Amino acid sequence: MSQYWRMTAALASAAAVAALWGCGGGGATSGSLQGFVKDAAGRPIAGCSVSALGATATTDGDGLYRLNDLPEAAAVVTYRAAGYSPSVARVPVAIGQTSQWHPTLCAAEPIVDRPTAEPFTATSNRADGLNTSATMAASTLVTTAATIGRSLTTFLPADPGYALSMPGSAAGPARTTLARIYLSITEPSGSAATLNPAKPLTLEWTGDATVVAAITSAGLYHLNPATGVWALVGAANQVAGRLSLRGDVPAASGWYEIAVPAATPLTVQALVVEEPSSMKPVIGATVRARSASGAVDVYAPTNAAGRAELVVPSGDYTVTATKLPPPYIYVQKGLLKKTTGSGTLQVTYWLQPQGGASGGN
Repeated sequence: MSQYWRMTAALASAAAVAALWGCGGGGATSGSLQGFVKDAAGRPIAGCSVSALGATATTDGDGLYRLNDLPEAAAVVTYRAAGYSPSVARVPVAIGQTSQWHPTLCAAEPIVDRPTAEPFTATSNRADGLNTSATMAASTLVTTAATIGRSLTTFLPADPGYALSMPGSAAGPARTTLARIYLSITEPSGSAATLNPAKPLTLEWTGDATVVAAITSAGLYHLNPATGVWALVGAANQVAGRLSLRGDVPAASGWYEIAVPAATPLTVQALVVEEPSSMKPVIGATVRARSASGAVDVYAPTNAAGRAELVVPSGDYTVTATKLPPPYIYVQKGLLKKTTGSGTLQVTYWLQPQGGASGGN
C-alpha cells in the first residue's frame, strides 16, 4: 500500500471519528484541525507535539495529528519534534469544518553545550560552506546556569524540503529570501533561555559569490512565534573583503530570515471552491505560488470563504491548490502558470471528490 493511500485511509478514519464526536455536522459549535507531519524526504514524523488555541496533540506512527473542539479563529499552530526545526503556521478554523495543514520539518543542527560565561558564538555546519554565525555578549543571557545549549541551522531555498518547511505567515512586504536561520538557545532543562532584547545579536551569513556580490544590503526578519508573522528587525550589509552579509538584531532565539524586498510586488488572490456550480468554499486548502527559480515559494491556507492571498515579487509563478481528505479526496487538474508584472493576479480553482473533474482558471 502506498504512503498516499495510507494517509488517505488514516484521514478518512479520523473523519469518521469526528462525525461520531459531532465535530463535522449540523449543530456543531467548534471546528477541527488535522494533518500529517513529515520530514524533508516525505517520511512521517511520529511523536511530534502539536498545539493550537490551548489544545495539544501528538502525531502517531503515520505522522497524523488531530485537534478537536477548536473555536472559530485564525489558529496559530506550533509543531515541535526532537531533532527538527520547529514550525509555526496560521490556519483558519471554522465551526463544523475540518481544516488541514501538513507541515514539513527539516533536521536541525545538534544542541551543543557551552559554558555560559564565555562569549556566545554559534555557527551552522553546512557542507557547501554557506553558513551563518551568531554572536553576542555573554551578559546578554539572563540565566544562572553554568552551561547553555546552542544550535544554529541555516536553510537555503535550494535545500530539499525547504519550500514546505518554512514557518510563518506570508503576510507583509513581498521579498526574495536568501536564507533562513533557526537559532536555539536552551537552559540545561531544555526550556528556552531568556535573552536581554536591549542587547544586540549579530548574524553573519556567507553566501554564493554571484548572490552576495550583487547585494549591498538585505533585510533581517524575525518570526513572532505567538502570531506566526515575520517582522523586519534589522539590516544586513555586505562585509568588505568577504562574501557575506552581516547585521545586528535585538537579541532573541527562534527563526530569522535574510531577504531582499521586492521593488514591484505581485498579489496573488486565489478562490478555491468544490465545483463551479455550487461555489461552496473549500476551507484549509493549500494555495502555493512558486517562482521558476525556486527562490520564492510561498503558501497559505484558504479561509472560511475559500480564499487565500499571497504577496510575492513580480515574475513568473506556478500557482497550485491542493487538499487531502476528509471528507473528500481533493485532486488538482494540473499546474497553472501565469506571467505577469506587478499588480494583482486572481485565480479560481475547483476541487472535487476523487473521480470528479477538477481544474482552475
